[in-house]
Parts: sequence; structure tokens; C-alpha cells
Amino acid sequence: MVAIGIATIPSFARVTRASALGVLRTEYVTAARAAGRGPVAIAVRHVLPNVASLVIVQASVAFAIAILAEAALAYWGSAHRRVNRRGAGCSMKRNRRCARRRTSW
Repeated sequence: MVAIGIATIPSFARVTRASALGVLRTEYVTAARAAGRGPVAIAVRHVLPNVASLVIVQASVAFAIAILAEAALAYWGSAHRRVNRRGAGCSMKRNRRCARRRTSW
């Protein structure tokens, strides 16, 4: 799952950069610069609120794609290996019947 998450970072960077550059070209950002606002104040007050919605949509789509990719990897056998827990809950000292049946319930 970590590898799938790392693979989606470039798409997040592209979406964020493109939308931030679009917001920076608007008139209200130019007016804020003319009024003497600093770059951090412009980023916090104008850019982040307008970019956040696009990043949230991108995150929801990427999350759905990551779930599908993980399911596909699990189907092919490339995902996490299941641990064989046959008889893990049984012991001769605790329950003889459970140990004979080789079941953990």
C-alpha cells in the first residue's frame, strides 16, 4: 500500500501546482500584492482555500484507485502473505479437544 501511495505523489504535485499557478494569476491575488501582503499571507489566505478542494477530490479518487490496485495485487498473489495460524489458539494444556480437532475455535 505504501508503494501505491508513493506512486500517486506526482499526480498530487501536478494538480496542486497547476491550480496554485492558476490562482496566483487572478486579480484578487494581484490586488493583495499591491496592498502589500507577503507571499505567505497570500498563500494562506488566497491560494490554500482555492487549492484545497481540488486536492480533496484528487485524494478521494486516488484512494479509490489504491483500494482497487491493492485488491488486484491480492488477487494475483502479490499482496501481503497470510500467516498460517493453524492451531495457533490451541494447546494441549489448555484444551485437549481443540488440539485434537486442529481448530482454534
